[in-house]
Amino acid sequence: MSNNIEEFDLESVYDQQINPLMQQIINICKEHKMPVVASFAYANTEENGVACCTTALTFEGRLIKPYVEATKIIRNEPQCFGITILSGSKCND
Repeated sequence: MSNNIEEFDLESVYDQQINPLMQQIINICKEHKMPVVASFAYANTEENGVACCTTALTFEGRLIKPYVEATKIIRNEPQCFGITILSGSKCND
């Protein structure tokens, strides 16, 4: 991989050790309507790049803007977009 980034594949660690704990955390957060953002990069390989498991929970009335922004960044979602509207006419000055 470029930039001397270490390759790793810890999917089995995530599946066996972290996922069961995350299920408990998710259930507790849902019960108490507690917003949460958690992301685990369990692999980084030359063939597939970074593989992540991300959980983002929001609840009506408890939207945490930095959590929404962090989730968009983690998931590589666009942060902005531009629109150009052309009227079809030109101004000649």
